[in-house]
Amino acid sequence: MDRPMRCTAPVIALRTSAPPGDGTGSVEDASRALGFSRAKGYDLVRRGEFPCRVLRIGRTTRVVTASLLRVLESGEPEYNRAPTGDCTPP
Repeated sequence: MDRPMRCTAPVIALRTSAPPGDGTGSVEDASRALGFSRAKGYDLVRRGEFPCRVLRIGRTTRVVTASLLRVLESGEPEYNRAPTGDCTPP
């Protein structure tokens, strides 16, 4: 008889005010999942140092869910700043 698999990773439910299935979550929920306050989350977004991808559309700020899950899994941040290397075309 097969036993059901058990997931040892924490389960995170992200509330969204955006349409279901858009692949984003709130900064508040993402901050909670990462272990810091809402205020700290928005401060990091403002400085461009939020550890996962952030979309700013008008006055709305959304966190890309796939990026959040990668950061939670790997522990490595995906900063929103542009690459610092030389980006001039050849």
